[in-house]
Amino acid sequence: MKRAFSMIELIFIIAILGILAAVALPRLSASRDDALVASAKLDLKTALSDVITYNLSQGRYSRNIKDMTNVDFKNSSFSVKGVKCLKFSFLGMKVMQVDIDRSGLCDRVLSGSVVEPYLKMDAGSLTHTPTVSYIPLDESTISSLNDL
Repeated sequence: MKRAFSMIELIFIIAILGILAAVALPRLSASRDDALVASAKLDLKTALSDVITYNLSQGRYSRNIKDMTNVDFKNSSFSVKGVKCLKFSFLGMKVMQVDIDRSGLCDRVLSGSVVEPYLKMDAGSLTHTPTVSYIPLDESTISSLNDL
């Protein structure tokens, strides 16, 4: 009598391994996304702190956000997994306009982040929309940012 696996036993083993892989891969992907979201939230907090520090040391803002922080902003945009979540532009030196995209992982990054309350601040006559927000760059905003 031979001591080997039959073809049916091998097929069952392959099927069981396939089922285990089908269960494990989505969980692995979700864990990777969770790590990416946590890293992006930390990058946003660092960038916000850098901008505050730049303003306090220089007494002004730079027109280009990349000049004020070492966080990777390509074309004044904060991206997560290839999606531009936030795009910053200055309206004069008193208001920062933020274009918001909540698709992909961006919604998870922005909800509960340190930046979210500032995306809802009163900016005078400028009206917030779900895709555009305005952050006033005045003394009260700077003092509240310092409390981070």
